Amino acid sequence: MLECELERSSMARFKGIYANLLTALTPDGNAFEPGAQRDYVEWVVTEGVHGVSTSLSSGEFGYHTAEERLAIIDCVIRTVNKRVPVLAGVSESTLRATCDLAKRVEGCGADAVMVMPRSYFVLNEAEVLNYFETVLNSVNIAIGIYNNPSATGIDIDADLYEKIVRLDPKRIIVSKDGSGKLFRTPDVLSRCENFSLLQGFAQLMYGALLHGAPGTDFVMSSLLPRHFVRIYDNIAVHRDLDEAKRSYERLLPLFRLMERYDVTRLAKALAPMLNLKLGPHRKPVLPLAQEVTSEVQRIVRDLG
Repeated sequence: MLECELERSSMARFKGIYANLLTALTPDGNAFEPGAQRDYVEWVVTEGVHGVSTSLSSGEFGYHTAEERLAIIDCVIRTVNKRVPVLAGVSESTLRATCDLAKRVEGCGADAVMVMPRSYFVLNEAEVLNYFETVLNSVNIAIGIYNNPSATGIDIDADLYEKIVRLDPKRIIVSKDGSGKLFRTPDVLSRCENFSLLQGFAQLMYGALLHGAPGTDFVMSSLLPRHFVRIYDNIAVHRDLDEAKRSYERLLPLFRLMERYDVTRLAKALAPMLNLKLGPHRKPVLPLAQEVTSEVQRIVRDLG
């Protein structure tokens, strides 16, 4: 059964460990810091990830202007320089602004734009479908489904996934699924042929890969990439499930922290411990309390 799932996942265009990138800011948090972002992206790519995503939730896009987002995405694309695929978030507070940013991001050379049906009012199914259809008509590149129920109030279930993909199966070919529901993986993949469903929860990666997920996309793989690449390689390449499980279990202390605290705040706290100079959050977001930061530091030290 595992061989069948892995064979199916190998047909997907976007697969492997995708690093969902943080955004480097100046020390006061008021401006994008391109030099630090370039250094960070270069390090992540050389650590062996299979792709990157940028300007999604852990990149804190909601606190950036459209011009800042474009500068961040362009910086990432130029730094990656076609070595791995780049998935770029484009959802803005209005559909028109989303389409405008998607067009500009296409011009930068992104491999796919990631679309989250974002709206002040929670959208119904017809509105979600119209959202994706409108973006489809605005660009010519691949489109990804960014399912982030905590941000949109909408959980794109397997039925809705199927309807969205049916709008254009040749271009709607990837998703970052943040539903937190493991069954979503086999359910969607059984309906959407050669679809790249990337698991958005680090804690679920082992189970998701066994259920046929072509890959993963979360922020911790932009900070501890080798740990996550090792798990993926042991499952998808070497077929060594025992070693994959051991590698996964080494990360359990980190996963337990992720169950208790906001992941983006944890990631920003972790970055300087890895000599990554990414700056603070942009206010109103504040850093974690010192006692939590100390706990993160101990866990990272134990991981080696």
